[in-house]
Amino acid sequence: QDPDDSDEDEHDNDDHENSRKTYASLNSRNFYRLILFQILWICPWIAIIIVLPSFGAHWFGGCISQQQLRITYVDGCEPDFVTYNFYLTLFISIGGLISFLFASVMGRMSDSFGRKGFIIFSILCLVLPKIIFLVFY
Repeated sequence: QDPDDSDEDEHDNDDHENSRKTYASLNSRNFYRLILFQILWICPWIAIIIVLPSFGAHWFGGCISQQQLRITYVDGCEPDFVTYNFYLTLFISIGGLISFLFASVMGRMSDSFGRKGFIIFSILCLVLPKIIFLVFY
């Protein structure tokens, strides 16, 4: 028997074993929990992506009147998507610049003090504005 054949058989057995492990991990409870978490994490982003551009364009176009906490749309008003896109691009650019400037500092601090607190803090900073937006608007 050729020695190369035994190497191929071992390689085929390893591939088969790896595919069985992958299939078993896809059927585990943790995998389903991860999928559920991802779906719940993405849903608010989808809602914001659909609602925010229309709301922002109406806001910059002066098509929204706000009395106390009640928002009403003005009839016959033209939304201003150009101004909305300008400010959206500006704020996204500023956010990228801030991330670029402070990522190394935050990395060093998380190495010194531990990552768990920084992860919780970053999740709170990400979620808190969305909660405030949903509650007050």
